Amino acid sequence: MTSTGASANTGPLGGDPTLPAPRVLLLWAVVALGVAAVVRRLGLLERVRRAVWVRWLPRGEPAAVVAGAHERMLYVLGRRYRPRRSGETVREYLDAIEAPVPARRLANLHERARYRGEIADDDANEARRALRALRGENGRP
Repeated sequence: MTSTGASANTGPLGGDPTLPAPRVLLLWAVVALGVAAVVRRLGLLERVRRAVWVRWLPRGEPAAVVAGAHERMLYVLGRRYRPRRSGETVREYLDAIEAPVPARRLANLHERARYRGEIADDDANEARRALRALRGENGRP
C-alpha cells in the first residue's frame, strides 16, 4: 500500500522539512524584538497584569478577601479620582473624593475586619459585590 499524500513531517512539496531562509529568520527576529520593545515601552504587560489583578479576587479566608478587595478599591479610586495622599486616612480620602456608596461599604467592611476581627463569608461576598459595583461604575479601572 502506498501513500500519495505528504506526511506531517515533510516540506511543502513532500520532501524533507526545510527552514526558512536566514534572511527571513532574521527579519522575524527583528520584528519580534521591535514588538517586544514597543510592548515594554508602552507598559502594556504591567497594564494587563493590573487589569487582571483588579478583576480577579481569589477565594480564601474572609479577612484576606476583604483586605484584597479594599486594596483593589483604593487602586480603582486612585485611577478614577486621585491617589490617596500620605497621612490621609481612608475615611478622609473617601470624603474628599466624594466616593460612591460601594467604596464606603467596602471601607467599612475592611475596618470591621481589621480592627474588630468580625468577618464572615457573607462579608467577603459583600466585599466582592461592592468591588464589582465600583469597577462597573465607569467601565474601566
